Amino acid sequence: MTGAQSQLKQLILQATQLLKSGRASEAAELLQRAVHSNPNSFVAHHALGVALAQCGKLEEALIHLRQAVHMNPKSPQVHFNMGRVYQKQGKLKEALDEFGEAVRLNPQYVAALKAIEEVQQEISMRALEEAPLIETEPLELVEETFEHVRCHWHPDKTPTLKCPSCNRWVCGECERFIFGMSMCFECAEKERAKTAPKKEEGPLELELY
Repeated sequence: MTGAQSQLKQLILQATQLLKSGRASEAAELLQRAVHSNPNSFVAHHALGVALAQCGKLEEALIHLRQAVHMNPKSPQVHFNMGRVYQKQGKLKEALDEFGEAVRLNPQYVAALKAIEEVQQEISMRALEEAPLIETEPLELVEETFEHVRCHWHPDKTPTLKCPSCNRWVCGECERFIFGMSMCFECAEKERAKTAPKKEEGPLELELY
């Protein structure tokens, strides 16, 4: 190992310890030096991306994480960390793509599998929040449609609502009002479960090799 390689390894180890102890700003300073001295180092760019993300500098973090992906596109961990940054920015589609790539590269990547579930729930909640609260069909058309359908759970009853979540027709007995909108009782229970307290979002991964 050359002197330069040994120095780079030492900087990375120091920065990793600082990150694990919550001193991301100090770690970022060390890693800026590492990248400046070793611009072609995948590990240095990856580590700096993690440090900057932990400092809240998400756009800067993405610059170095993208560079790391360019250098080593087969690293599931760098894709996972990019996904976390996109998730923090609210770019859920991009986050889902990166988590999906991490799982494709490593099907046993537990953190990435959990992250995919988190993002899918966020996307579902966002879709519900953006859904219109009032049907836009003319009333005459709605009434005509009702004559030809029956409640999903009670075939002998005329429906009062088409659930905006599952698109099933339901009668007044099966209808529930939740979060400012009406839906079937089954979907309402699912949405209520989503709002239950959940664990804090997991951190970016710190193992860099």
